[in-house]
Amino acid sequence: MGLPVAGFVAAVNQNDALARAINDGLYARRAAVETASVSMDVQAPSNFERLVFEASGRDAAATRAVFEAFARDGQTTLPADLLTALRAEVSAVSVDEATTRAEIAHAYETYGKVVCPHTAVALSAARKQLNGSGPVVALSTAHAAKFGKDVAPVVGFDPDPPRVIRELGDRPERLTVIEATPEAALAAVRWFRS
Repeated sequence: MGLPVAGFVAAVNQNDALARAINDGLYARRAAVETASVSMDVQAPSNFERLVFEASGRDAAATRAVFEAFARDGQTTLPADLLTALRAEVSAVSVDEATTRAEIAHAYETYGKVVCPHTAVALSAARKQLNGSGPVVALSTAHAAKFGKDVAPVVGFDPDPPRVIRELGDRPERLTVIEATPEAALAAVRWFRS
């Protein structure tokens, strides 16, 4: 897209299949372990297939071969040229639970920000990989209040939820069943926005 960046870092928790694939060249399935950064608790990340497709020069046959071997055998060694291309696009860092907690504490003590475990994984990976070499953008999608049981013991208090969440309170959940057509979906979105 033309954004001048020095590189991308894939930050993962201790469910590190992606990091092992990029760092060691072996994409291998293991049992996922439960962590505080639950959205990262996967051992076959769906976006990896897209990354392989792009790094292979959009070679569908090469991409299919990697993922068919992975599906069949539970692991596959990435071809050397593909691994080189992957590493040119992204580096990867795995962050364990103790480091995640330490990063939550660091963000609070250093910046006065209370971050969720997922954000802590990203911040830790950025600090580890980039070592202060320049500006960093860490993508974060969750609010720390959603992970109070993991964050509160580190920072010493329960994070306050954002105003929009507080205002929802205990309102009842609503569900509307629509027909499985594009027209019905569009009408439902228009109704919701009105």
